[in-house]
Amino acid sequence: MHLTKFLYPTGNYITSNNAKSILSGPGILEHLDKIITTKIIGCKINEIHDSIICHSNGRILDQLKIYILDNKAIIINNSINGSEIRSQLVKGIPWNKNITVIDGDDAIISYRVVGTNITKILDYIDIDKEELKDNVWKEYGNVIISMTSGRDYEILEILVPIEEKSSMEYIMKECNILKSTIDNWNMIRIELGIVDYLDINNSIPFDVKLNHLVKLNKGCYPGQEIHARLESRGKINNTLVRLRANSIHNKNKFRIIDGGKIKIKSSYKFNEMVISLGIIPAKYENMHSVETVENISFLIEKLD
Repeated sequence: MHLTKFLYPTGNYITSNNAKSILSGPGILEHLDKIITTKIIGCKINEIHDSIICHSNGRILDQLKIYILDNKAIIINNSINGSEIRSQLVKGIPWNKNITVIDGDDAIISYRVVGTNITKILDYIDIDKEELKDNVWKEYGNVIISMTSGRDYEILEILVPIEEKSSMEYIMKECNILKSTIDNWNMIRIELGIVDYLDINNSIPFDVKLNHLVKLNKGCYPGQEIHARLESRGKINNTLVRLRANSIHNKNKFRIIDGGKIKIKSSYKFNEMVISLGIIPAKYENMHSVETVENISFLIEKLD
């Protein structure tokens, strides 16, 4: 599917549906390192650190984007889990450590801008795209901005104090960045292979292509024993792919004729088809298509 069907030429933006928590105090990276699946100790101010928090059974509670400041971190995750993540962050704080966790949901608004050429907005706020490489964030006044790149798209993540919302949306308008609806954003992200909370919730990280966010050579974290056991087997049983169904359906689970199951995680309908991100047995990942007992045929597309 060509992206121009969904992407506005100068970019689309959406107000992200996420929770914001502010962790502050000396030793916050050491504290976070005991909770998340990656090693954050040694990260520097202005870095962005991606990680996961898991349940004790090894399944994903949520994926985190952590902005590192001086003795402070802004933690972004799905809005559904805001209170749960803050509860996890509070657990285990030593009595002699002055570490606080603050709910930032009503103080910060976040935007996601996606496009094939979004330099216009960077030019407007006088930030060189080269400055946003290598997982760093930059400041524009009170605004924090970062960028990630895919094979044929770029995404800006923008954190704005709530009182400056109108100013940020004015800049979007001046740069001809079009606001997306939730449905339109869902189409965009599925076509680009951008994984959302719906796709990873309660899954084993290895099943949803988040292996790179599981570091077993660090200190203990919730779910580590399960991950170590799975890795020791040396085999990934399932994987996340894009699926194109040959007809409209409303089901979340299918049985493959040759054995195994398909679990639909998120989808949209277009031209009598259903396009989804879903989990399939890894042995089918390199196949062109699979047939199901339910008489639905799926084309399989690997994600980058």
